[in-house]
Amino acid sequence: MDIPLLELPEPFNELTDKYRDCFGEIRQLKHFKELTIATSLSEKKSIAYLNSGIFQHVNQSNMNRFLSSKINTDLMFKHNIDIINSIEDDGILAIDDTILGKTGKKIEAAQWIYDHSKGKNVYGIQLATCALSGKYGIYPVEFNIYERKGKTTERKYISKIDLQIDTIKKCIDYQLNFNTVTGDS
Repeated sequence: MDIPLLELPEPFNELTDKYRDCFGEIRQLKHFKELTIATSLSEKKSIAYLNSGIFQHVNQSNMNRFLSSKINTDLMFKHNIDIINSIEDDGILAIDDTILGKTGKKIEAAQWIYDHSKGKNVYGIQLATCALSGKYGIYPVEFNIYERKGKTTERKYISKIDLQIDTIKKCIDYQLNFNTVTGDS
């Protein structure tokens, strides 16, 4: 069991206050801060569990509403890039994909996926990921859920390679400091 978080650390508040303009309401920023730190401190990642680890937590339905609310993700991406660029002058952009194993059969975007490291199909969510490796650290940049052709429902099908190309273009557009892109075959 995790120890409930009584108060957000001041350095964390200073960093996350930079994201204020990404949210329409101040309580959305509060939920963003709480879920961000709870996710980094907890092994379990369900919304109900994360919410319960916050002292004076709100009803879980408030967190669910927050996650489905309008958030300016482009502005959030820009803030992420600005923070990374304030630390790193250059770096290597690493693109890859990963599978988050799942067991629930009604989880949105979960599907059967061939896992080459296990040599068999597994049930989970496949992510196209991107991180910057620099002199001072490794920074997550972007991830997108990949759904194979015929599985997508509301969105137009986009291949993993196209998702990764779009991410590289986005990093260039937002002026992320990098000189090389790497990935596996």
